[in-house]
Amino acid sequence: MKKSKTHIKVVESAKNLFWKFGIKKVTVEDICEEAGISKMTFYRNFSNKQELAKIVIQNLTEEGLANYNAIMHQEISFAEKMGKLVLLKHEQSQNVSMEFIKDLYKANDPELRNFLETHKENSYKRFFDDLLEAQKTGQIRKDIKISFIMQMLDYFSQKMVDDAFLSQYENVHDAAMEITNFFLYGLFPPDDKA
Repeated sequence: MKKSKTHIKVVESAKNLFWKFGIKKVTVEDICEEAGISKMTFYRNFSNKQELAKIVIQNLTEEGLANYNAIMHQEISFAEKMGKLVLLKHEQSQNVSMEFIKDLYKANDPELRNFLETHKENSYKRFFDDLLEAQKTGQIRKDIKISFIMQMLDYFSQKMVDDAFLSQYENVHDAAMEITNFFLYGLFPPDDKA
């Protein structure tokens, strides 16, 4: 079903505000002001802020998955794909607020939490399969356990809500890039970093 211009404008406005200030801090009034609409118009399109937040998050996850799939289907080496994923992570995490990340990782809404958990499981499964295929073709070490990589990925994702860890960085982007680069390249400068 095609979305109206108002619907699209409200979703984009909410995304921008959530990205900067987090979901909890943004009000329906803030979204209406940003989108240039009345509260009545808002409620004609959405039942509440939580419904809108779910739409925004679903759009972000679908966009992220589409970008991941596009990179993984390119006819380039696995190392080059990982390099492109690092660049994608860099672009996607620009100007994201700590509040938004914390609101996502500590979602109180059971439906939103379930959606995020399902998305995480599906993404991890896809990445696991891609790692396994790269290992079979000799593009990553044969001696490393893929399950170990996945456990480390989960550990690093938990760091994104660790206040002690995050306090070392000026912003979420820098923390996300530190984790991503360490996860993919370790301590040493990569010889074939794409």
